[in-house]
Parts: sequence; structure tokens; C-alpha cells
Amino acid sequence: MIKSLFSTFRHQVFWPPFILLVAALVYSVVDVSDFFSKALLVNNFIIDHFGWLFSAGTALMLLTCIVIMFHPIGKTKIGGELAVPMLNTWRWFSIVLCTTIATGLIFWGTAEPIMHLNNPPSFSGANAGSDTAATNAMSYMYLHWTFTPYAIYTIPAIMFALAFYNEKRSFSLKSTLFPFLKQGQSKWLGISIDSICLYSLVAGMSASLGAGILTLSGGLKSIWAIDSKVLLLLITLAIVVTFVVSASTGL
Repeated sequence: MIKSLFSTFRHQVFWPPFILLVAALVYSVVDVSDFFSKALLVNNFIIDHFGWLFSAGTALMLLTCIVIMFHPIGKTKIGGELAVPMLNTWRWFSIVLCTTIATGLIFWGTAEPIMHLNNPPSFSGANAGSDTAATNAMSYMYLHWTFTPYAIYTIPAIMFALAFYNEKRSFSLKSTLFPFLKQGQSKWLGISIDSICLYSLVAGMSASLGAGILTLSGGLKSIWAIDSKVLLLLITLAIVVTFVVSASTGL
């Protein structure tokens, strides 16, 4: 069984992000303050130089969703005309709702408006704690946590679904670019795309998991004055076990 598993194992995709993630983990354990400062430096660089690209890309995804609603492609059935849904409507709705809301909205849905209320963006011209700052804070929250994130989730999902189920491409994120990457060509470009996406996926999930753990532990500490590193471990195990049971049983 193990041999058959590794026969399809894509080493070129798995090992580069795995090594980078392990190196980052070791670095954060050895010198957490320096790791944090370096991570903050990289984060600020990305926001300062590519923030416009993220905003423009997000707006384009939202516009694309609107176009699909009225375009003939919106009538395309995932998997073909004879395809049968893998999930009933209730399970599909539950998965979409839970996975998209998840830790992001639970944490930032409250933290973000409070942050913008007490520390308004410089371009707003509002004073901290003012009525204008409060109004702007709620506007930012609705902008970031309503249609926008769903557009970010929807467009890549549609691209992959059409590539895998309708075009019968490989179960790989590079398959979403099949109109531009011909089958069997640009091998290393496809490997690079999958490897970068894998790294981003694990890093993003780790950040979300960390925020969830801190949110739950902070709540327990506030209510019952429980403050222990063991608590963090128990919450982590509870979340992981819950996820595994949910995924393996089909919700």
C-alpha cells in the first residue's frame, strides 16, 4: 500500500515547500523575535508593493462572478450533462458556509472593525474613536467579509472544477491553466505552480489554525481564567480531530 502510494507521489512538488516550512518552523523556535521581525518585514513589503494587485484581482474576480451569472457559461453543468451531485444540497451548503466563514470571519469579523475604530487608516482622515471612524470601520468590514471573499473562493473553484470534471485534466492546480499550458508541455512551470500553491495553502491554513487556537484559548482564559500551554495543545488536537472526523465521514 505504501509502495503504491509513493508510486504516484510528486516529489518535485512536495519537497521544496516541505523543506521551506520546516526551516521556517525551526527558525521560529530558535529565535522567535527575529523570525517575527523578518516575517513582518516580508509582509509589509508584499502589502506595500502588491497590495494594489490584490485589490484589483479581487475586484476582477467579483466582476467575473457577476458576468458568469448572465453569461451562457453559467449554465454549464459541472461534470457534464449526465453528472450526478456528490453531495445533497444541505451538505453542500454546510460545507460552503463553514469553510468560507471559518476562522477568518469569526476572528476578523470582530477584530478588524475594532482595529480600524481605534487606528483608522491614514487615508480616511478620521480620528480614532470618532463616529466617522466607526462608520468607516463597519464599511471596511462589510467590504472585506461579504461578497469579496466569496468571489475569491468561487473563481478558482470554478476553474478547477471545469478543468478536472469537464475537461478531464489531472487533479492539479496547474490544470486550471489548461487553455495556456498544453498537455505534456511546460512540465516545470506546472510543477512550480503546484509547489507554490501547496506552500501557500499550508502556510495559510497554519495562520488560520493559529488564529482559531488563540481565539478559543483567549475565550477560555477570559471566562474561566484558564491559562496554560497545555490548553493550546488540547485545543489544537480537538480542532484537528474534528476536522479529520468531518472530512472522513463526509460531514
